[in-house]
Amino acid sequence: MRNMVPGSKKKESNKYPKTLKKRKRCDRKMIDILLVVSGIITICIAIGMNISLLKITEDTKLKKKWIWLLGLVIFFLFGYIAFLINRIIPKILCSGGLLVGSIFFFGAIFVLVVMEISTQMIKKLQSKNRELTDVTRALMKANQNLVETENELQLKNEQLKGTLEDFYTVRVKMEKGKNKQKIKRENEDIRKKINRIK
Repeated sequence: MRNMVPGSKKKESNKYPKTLKKRKRCDRKMIDILLVVSGIITICIAIGMNISLLKITEDTKLKKKWIWLLGLVIFFLFGYIAFLINRIIPKILCSGGLLVGSIFFFGAIFVLVVMEISTQMIKKLQSKNRELTDVTRALMKANQNLVETENELQLKNEQLKGTLEDFYTVRVKMEKGKNKQKIKRENEDIRKKINRIK
């Protein structure tokens, strides 16, 4: 072996792991930055969607909760930006633990507000669905009554046609000089038929 100072081998062999550690840290930092930038873009899209929902929401209670949700989403946006700055320039804002902890805390509030809004919306949809079902049943019943009335009118119309034909036949026979008594009886029968129709 060459003249080496004891322990120099260790120094040479330790150089490579340090570079690997730095490279791994750098890779993790880049992945963090890419994920956070993707999160920022996603949150910006969510803010746009939230604003669109606010414009079409008419219920004031629901609108207030959407405004709360928008505020939390904007807070998340600032949290993501702060985390990004902290990853790029370490220790410029505050400790990462406090930042992540506050993001988690407000994330829990965000989930709670989303669940409350979802519950209210589902209850309203169920209520509207019940109202529509009741209206549909009423319309179906009215339609059924209309069909029954139409059938009754058609039956009475056919009966009236038959009675008119009988009346016409009686008049024709009367003209031919038939017995007055017989004509009187037939007229009474026709009146009875007309009375039954009424």
